Amino acid sequence: MRVNHVVPLTRSLVALGALVVVGACGIPLDNGPRPITTGADAGSTETTIASGGDTSTYVYFLMNDRFVDVTRDVSSRRTSTVVAALLNGPTASETADGIISQIPAATTVQKVTEAQDTIRIETSEELLDVIGTAALQAVGQIVLTVTEIKPSATVEFVAGGQPVKVSSPIRGDVSQVSECDFVGLLPTDDELNAANLSEDSVLHIAQRRRALQDRCPDSTEEPS
Repeated sequence: MRVNHVVPLTRSLVALGALVVVGACGIPLDNGPRPITTGADAGSTETTIASGGDTSTYVYFLMNDRFVDVTRDVSSRRTSTVVAALLNGPTASETADGIISQIPAATTVQKVTEAQDTIRIETSEELLDVIGTAALQAVGQIVLTVTEIKPSATVEFVAGGQPVKVSSPIRGDVSQVSECDFVGLLPTDDELNAANLSEDSVLHIAQRRRALQDRCPDSTEEPS
């Protein structure tokens, strides 16, 4: 039985030390999209940036403990649609190239609401099943994915009905995080050159890293 109060993500997030190799923790592939439902609270909106027809977006996975982006075709760039694409996990060919996801395979998103510049993502309790570095990476995947379409947003999480704190690599346990919290975990140019990624992905993530380093305070700090 869960105690009904704010709990740290994964009950007790371990302070992030040196990143460890977690390649064995990748998400198994699903046979089809996972179910996802969305809703909106009073005064909240969920904005469709591109509507009608197919479009594409970037979703974030991990390679050698660094966040990497891959493209996905989606019906719209609505936040819930993009998160659903992320939860489907990497493709077989991406997995063969060493790309993994730390989001537990059974995780579903139950509701996404947006109010001003805050996105609340409510998931099933499986998101609490990862601990330490893996928990940090799972949250970072979601944050970097949704801030592709809403760059100014801060993101907060509810898992299994409980508001949760998440671990920022540079700010410690906080209630809301943004893309600036994960800049230090994006790959360097040398790491990108060594990765087996598409030219488009390499160019996009390099440009995003540089833009965030210019815009975000303390963005060059590595997690400690």
